[in-house]
Amino acid sequence: KTVTAWYRKTPFVRGIFNFVATLMDGYKCLMKSAEKSGYDEENPDKLDLWIQKHFGEKAGTVIMFIASVIGAALALLLFMVIPTFVVNWLNSLLPLGGLATLVEGIIKVAILVGYMVAVSKTPDIHRMFQYHGAEHKSIYCYEAGLPLTVENVRKQGRLHPRCGTSFLLIVVIISVLVNSF
Repeated sequence: KTVTAWYRKTPFVRGIFNFVATLMDGYKCLMKSAEKSGYDEENPDKLDLWIQKHFGEKAGTVIMFIASVIGAALALLLFMVIPTFVVNWLNSLLPLGGLATLVEGIIKVAILVGYMVAVSKTPDIHRMFQYHGAEHKSIYCYEAGLPLTVENVRKQGRLHPRCGTSFLLIVVIISVLVNSF
């Protein structure tokens, strides 16, 4: 019989651990995909070479850790520090009262949408978004029971109702509304 740790069974707490595990799995898959495509080998920069030289086989783990720390810090800055700072500044100019939480939420949604628009302007991310849309079209084709051919896939929509990115945006918007009350 397998024993499950308490933090894997406790409501709310288990979500945090599952979220982190999912992020780690996703990042490992992205790294494996980049490795298989030969992307890292084409143009290694000085940082990549330094990390490879000093950490050898553990280079991927080190990069994953650094990226996770930077990502978490950036998320805290963008979605907690900046909105709170802006709302406090606005509140000092014009008392917001009960609207402060709603304004903070609107700022968070604007940052999220602005971030997605900004990163989509980079060629690599734009291409990744195109692949993501193609995945949606393929899933629609499969769910419709059609053969997976280019012609059938092209006819499908690129926005999928179970998309994680759409889910993220919906969760942020709902959290804004809930927290404003």
